[in-house]
Amino acid sequence: MSDATHMLWSEPGGQWHRLRELGDTPAVIADGLEEFTIHHDITRQIGFGAPAAAEEDRALRRVALLLDAVLGRDSRPLSELRSLANYLYATCRDFDPLAVAALRERDVPARLRAMLEGHAPG
Repeated sequence: MSDATHMLWSEPGGQWHRLRELGDTPAVIADGLEEFTIHHDITRQIGFGAPAAAEEDRALRRVALLLDAVLGRDSRPLSELRSLANYLYATCRDFDPLAVAALRERDVPARLRAMLEGHAPG
């Protein structure tokens, strides 16, 4: 399997074209993700918490479902800042697949390599 080919977790579904709104380079894509994605724990730390409509965001995991959720709340371009209530309330494992999917949509080979803390190889 090529690093330029989507798999189940990175497949953006019908919203594939929306990922191109995030920009052209890895740094710009990462900045673009901050316009619509926030870690659910951060919202608790700032005293906001996740709205009831976003409580299930943490369980979505697949890019197609993540995009459907955030665009269902606010259909403007992904590069436009949303109100906090319309953000995607993600976990740390959701940011990387979104970035990988955005890169792959630009024909940039990308893959996710993750490791749990304390589980470094030998």
